[in-house]
Amino acid sequence: MSSSAGFRFSRPYEDDIPDGWTLPEGSTKRGAKAFKKHCAQCHSIYPDGRVPFAGAAAWGPTMWQVCNRTAGAVIITGNAHISKYLKDSGVVWTDANLMRYMKNPRAFTESPVQMNFAGINDVQMRVDICHYLHTLCPEHPDGRAIMAATETTPLPTLKEFGAALGLAGRAASPPAA
Repeated sequence: MSSSAGFRFSRPYEDDIPDGWTLPEGSTKRGAKAFKKHCAQCHSIYPDGRVPFAGAAAWGPTMWQVCNRTAGAVIITGNAHISKYLKDSGVVWTDANLMRYMKNPRAFTESPVQMNFAGINDVQMRVDICHYLHTLCPEHPDGRAIMAATETTPLPTLKEFGAALGLAGRAASPPAA
């Protein structure tokens, strides 16, 4: 498998998840828990890319409507870092590609990936995360609830955010890259 931009997938993934692979049964509930454990510290689930809890930062792109999206196509927050290799790759986040990437991002892209994530070997956990990612869209009841929460709770201003972090009188600024 290769794409037009000179990007190649790592061949070992063709044995793990072959082309034409179909997502088996899984649990969105277990997937949500696994996403929170492995992904939420850097990836938002909200349409506007917000990260609503302490200890997290929107360093990666939002996972809202990620299924069947082209890598790098949606960057909402200024902090989201997309690997140039992925952005230029033309990779579409099919279930198979999500499974391959979650197993080992560096091997999947055969390039440097700037995230502190070694991958998830457990196939069922990756399947469950994929099922959860399918709920992050306006067509799914859970996705509609996320959209409603986004509409009713505006993002805090930098001053409000700074105050919440104990930086009274100063706006919080994102970490230097």
